[in-house]
Amino acid sequence: MTGSRVMASCPAACCPGAKAAAKLMLGWVALLWLLEVVDVVSGHALDGLGIRPRGARKGPWRARSWVSSVP
Repeated sequence: MTGSRVMASCPAACCPGAKAAAKLMLGWVALLWLLEVVDVVSGHALDGLGIRPRGARKGPWRARSWVSSVP
């Protein structure tokens, strides 16, 4: 009974990398939020540096097949 209490109170004991993974994910999300705040404060100056489609009229939904839209 004591062993199950210890395991229930300390779930990281079974997954030693869980803490590091959680820190990495939280850091990544914080970085994304920081970039978004900088973008808004700068008047969306970073929007031009983002991913752009190849062409507005040549999306995969308008292509003859999905294969023709693969680079």
